[in-house]
Amino acid sequence: MDSKRAKRELGQKDGKAPETVWTPIRAIKEEWKTSIEVKKSLKDQHDRIVEFISHQRELGVTDSDADDEQDQNAAAKNEEERKNAEEETQRQQLIADGIKEQQRVRQEKWEKDMQNELHLLNDLKREQVYDHKLKNPIPITECHTGAHTCDESLATMSDLNKLVAQRVPKIYLDELLTEPLLSWESNMLPKKPDLVEELCRLFRQNIGPTLAVVVEGKQFYCHAMLLGLTSAFFNNRNFSQVLYLPASKIPSRSFVNIYRWMLEPINSVTLSQLVELMRASQFLAIEELTKQCWRLAHDVLKTTDRVLTMYIVSQRVCVNIEKIITPYVGRVWLPYAASREFSNLEFSKVRRLLQLDNLSVNTEMEVLYTAILWLNGNWPLRKRYAVDLMRVIRFDVMPFVFLIGFDRRKDGPPAMRYLRESVKVRKLIFDGLADLPSRPPVSRLKPDRHIGGNGSCPRDWIYDPSCPYHHGHMCNTVRYATFNEFSNYLQWLQRSGYSSGNRIKRYTDNDIVCC
Repeated sequence: MDSKRAKRELGQKDGKAPETVWTPIRAIKEEWKTSIEVKKSLKDQHDRIVEFISHQRELGVTDSDADDEQDQNAAAKNEEERKNAEEETQRQQLIADGIKEQQRVRQEKWEKDMQNELHLLNDLKREQVYDHKLKNPIPITECHTGAHTCDESLATMSDLNKLVAQRVPKIYLDELLTEPLLSWESNMLPKKPDLVEELCRLFRQNIGPTLAVVVEGKQFYCHAMLLGLTSAFFNNRNFSQVLYLPASKIPSRSFVNIYRWMLEPINSVTLSQLVELMRASQFLAIEELTKQCWRLAHDVLKTTDRVLTMYIVSQRVCVNIEKIITPYVGRVWLPYAASREFSNLEFSKVRRLLQLDNLSVNTEMEVLYTAILWLNGNWPLRKRYAVDLMRVIRFDVMPFVFLIGFDRRKDGPPAMRYLRESVKVRKLIFDGLADLPSRPPVSRLKPDRHIGGNGSCPRDWIYDPSCPYHHGHMCNTVRYATFNEFSNYLQWLQRSGYSSGNRIKRYTDNDIVCC
């Protein structure tokens, strides 16, 4: 019956009339299950259902936790998106409000400006009416005719637009793009200023200084650019608005002269200013000014009458410059030994001077007497320097007669008597007499050593015709002089002057006639 019903339904679906089909029914042997097997199968089925339900329940619990967590994350994300959307909406609203407020302010300003323009235009129109009436008076007989009336109505926006159009004419874009080229000739404009000259003018007139330099408590307002261009000390340095310089290195007068030299040349300076400029330029590392100062110093040192002055000035200003100028003092040694400045020198400077090879003397005895003269200037205090000062005296270039009879001398000041009695000084004199193993026997090589001036380290020997005990190198007379003769000669130098008459000659000149 079921098969027939199925065929009938299929036939209805196909749209055809059902056909009657006969099929034989055969008996099929069926094996029926026993009650025990049925119970056992029911129990297995029940267990499987229970296990399936429990497994599904566990899966449901796990899925529910994951779903809850996902729901919470989704809710948090939705809340965050909602807040962001609200903030963005508020921000957009604030921007829109700000734009509207700006537009409103601009609109109010524009309306206010337009009202002011209208008032001005009305005033201008009113003035024109008054001027017209004054220029064209109306006779009394024609007042009623109205032939001389003028427009006295108030100005409107259209009048204002016309006025604006007259003031600012419209320019089309094609006119801007096709502009004609204009010839710009040089004679049409004023001459451009020279930037270098303009900058120099600012420097010279000190317009807009950028740095305050403090020296000795005085402030000098300067241009840091100018200082950096000429001085390596100021170049590539990040200074503040105020810079302090040590007064021991550069005085205020020297800084003013240096800044003045940067702007304009210096035509004349004194010797004191020259030495101060030399020291300050070395401290500020101004190479060009240092070279210029040394060239002028060399020209000054060529004349003997300025050597002592510059040496005395350098002693007060700068020790380094004094050491450089010291060799020049040897050229005028005897006049300097007769001066008061020499008697006031320190021991170190006197020792450095006595060690010079270019001391201009006629005999080494003059160097010894010069040391004795300095010691006797303040003998109680300078007594401790006596032996040390004798070590720089070159006894080997003195005459034998003087060295042998030195300890028996009776003349001279207390300092000379102390040296005659000193054992250490006697040893120095004996070393000068003996032939030392470090050099060949001078007495055998030079039989005229008894004259003097023939040692291993001679001086710059000179000859003064005005000195009674000076001799030339061709003279065989023993070079001998007493302390009193040396003192009288120094006093005569102080009275007459060292450079008068150019009387000083070289020791080896052939025209010297002394004895």
